[in-house]
This record gives sequence, structure tokens and C-alpha cells, in this order.
Amino acid sequence: MDNRTNNIDKGLEIIAALDVNQLQPIELRDILYYTVAKNYEVVDEILSSAIGEGIVEKRDDIYHLNPEASSLEFEKPRIIKQDDKSRCKLCGKSLNTSYYIEFESDTIGPYGSTCVRKIHLNYID
Repeated sequence: MDNRTNNIDKGLEIIAALDVNQLQPIELRDILYYTVAKNYEVVDEILSSAIGEGIVEKRDDIYHLNPEASSLEFEKPRIIKQDDKSRCKLCGKSLNTSYYIEFESDTIGPYGSTCVRKIHLNYID
């Protein structure tokens, strides 16, 4: 599987894990940008795939999320703590302890404790 296809699968899995009913376009695009790929072409492909699968519907300039409408099945992600020196993927801070969000298709991170909480608690169930 190539990297672009992997990113699309990872993006669909993240969207399916979001514990919200609707998001502004900028919010959903930012979540995908900071977790999957810092490339808006890939983000747009993920959103197109999500709309095609029925996971997302865009009405009145708002993305309405409905992962149950799709035949795709995803497991809930889990947080993994690891002692390593790295930089947070979200804020860029230097880390001694990193946190990763593990999905079925891939693991994303590293994130600091504050940023992983921001991503996980604000958006992911």
C-alpha cells in the first residue's frame, strides 16, 4: 500500500473516531492536517473519500459526521506512552516522554501530554 493510500485510510479512521456530530470545515481540515499529513491535497482527498463513503456529509458549510452510515468498520484508538526524545507533531516542543495515538491502520504522533489530551479529549472518543 502506498503512502497516499495509507494516509487516506488513516484519515478515514480518524474521522470515524471523532466523537462529534459536526465540525466547521477549518476544524476538520486542521485535525487531519495535524494528525495525518501536512499537505492539504491529501486532506482534500481524505475528505472526498469520507464523503464518498458516507462518513461525512457537507450541509450549510458544516461537515456533519456519521460514521455509522458507512460499511467501513474501525476500532477505537488507544494512547501509547513512550519515553523517547522527540518533538511534538502539533506544537513542536521538545519531548522526553511522547504520546502516540494508535489506530488499526497506523500510529500517529509523537505528541506531548497537553497536545495528545487536546486531540483525544476534544475530538476522539
